[in-house]
Amino acid sequence: MDKIEPELLRNGAVVNLLSAIGHHHNMLSVIELLERKFAFKEIGYAIEQGVIAFNRPNPRVNLASIESANRSTVNSRNTCCYHHVLNRHVKLTELGHRMLDNSSERK
Repeated sequence: MDKIEPELLRNGAVVNLLSAIGHHHNMLSVIELLERKFAFKEIGYAIEQGVIAFNRPNPRVNLASIESANRSTVNSRNTCCYHHVLNRHVKLTELGHRMLDNSSERK
């Protein structure tokens, strides 16, 4: 079982991220988090710390079919991969759930 580091509990961005995901059935897409004004840096930090994770392994992307369907908006393989990441969903990990419970107990 992961130990909750005090720095994570004091990190306002992480706590706000946990709260946002926790209030939306424990799952949000990366683009929804960006729309809620979270930065890539904050999302990446939470993933690195094991607080949130992608909800399933990265499925194979059929880049040829996506590129042919979206030729006007997708101009390169990297752009296609970028859009794929934005549409992926993140969920709370076990550590994230414990942190959310811990932060709600403090209120």
